[in-house]
Amino acid sequence: MALSNERALIIGAGQAGGESAVQLRQNGWKGAIDLVGAEQYAPYHRPPLSKAYLSGSTSVDRLFLKPHSYYEDEKIGLRLGVPVTAIDRLSGRVSLENGSTVAYKKLFLATGTRPRLLDLPGASLDGVGYLRGIDDVKQLRQLIGSGTRLVVVGGGYVGLEVAAIARKLGMSVTVLEAGDRVLGRVTSPLVSEFYTRLHRANGVDVVLNAELVKFRGDQHVEAAVLENGREIPCDVAVIDIGVVANKELAIDAGIDTDNGILVDDFMRTRDPDIYAIGDCARGWSDFAGGHIRLESVANALEGSDRRAPRLRRSGEAAGSAVVLVGSVRP
Repeated sequence: MALSNERALIIGAGQAGGESAVQLRQNGWKGAIDLVGAEQYAPYHRPPLSKAYLSGSTSVDRLFLKPHSYYEDEKIGLRLGVPVTAIDRLSGRVSLENGSTVAYKKLFLATGTRPRLLDLPGASLDGVGYLRGIDDVKQLRQLIGSGTRLVVVGGGYVGLEVAAIARKLGMSVTVLEAGDRVLGRVTSPLVSEFYTRLHRANGVDVVLNAELVKFRGDQHVEAAVLENGREIPCDVAVIDIGVVANKELAIDAGIDTDNGILVDDFMRTRDPDIYAIGDCARGWSDFAGGHIRLESVANALEGSDRRAPRLRRSGEAAGSAVVLVGSVRP
């Protein structure tokens, strides 16, 4: 495959970044495509992390979106384990943590999100952690097993999935939800009540309106302490209190942000050569009547698919693009 000298650079090697690279090539982008990621892994599916991969019923190899041979065959460069530190819009280059720089013709920000950190005493104790990537699950799997006492802070999708898997593994599980229902941000009260009953029926202690004030322990976590004085013994705690959009690279580069990177209907920022896709992007929604940021696989795929046809129609597909996904430093 003969490539032009221009490059599409994708910052972030997650679902949105990986799919963008695929769509760019399939829709006629003739230039180089480089995918830059902070993790050591090629693009992979995240939803199975808190389900099949955590339970051990699937291997890490089955998580990847494409085999490594695909990227070689399609001439898509993978720069993994190298966070991006800055974007220079004037020169059309990005700086990497290893001191190198990469030029781009088109830049795609697929920087995703990172877990919202719990700012409470004891949150940095051993055994307290978050579940976002493959390495997080690998670490968690070393700590859990039959008889382990687990506290999950937050009754969102990930937290409830971790709770369900932990019960299947024979663990004692308590879910602490600060609101008056689980899944309160994403679904109806009827659905919330259904899942609360289901988890309780399977032995999960779901505590609503739970005001966590600290974790107690010396070096390793020993208990979660609530505002009412109740102490819940635990060997492991998983924090699931939402995520934060990785928008710092965009802010430093002078790109407009507002709870995410602002884009138009074609995922373009106000810089005509820079796009944002996936969980980090915030675009207009006629349904919502305003700008929204969607955290979902479907949105990542739809945004990636929307960008490639736009390049083709505008005639930009004759050049090269650079897409950077998920390589911003937390």
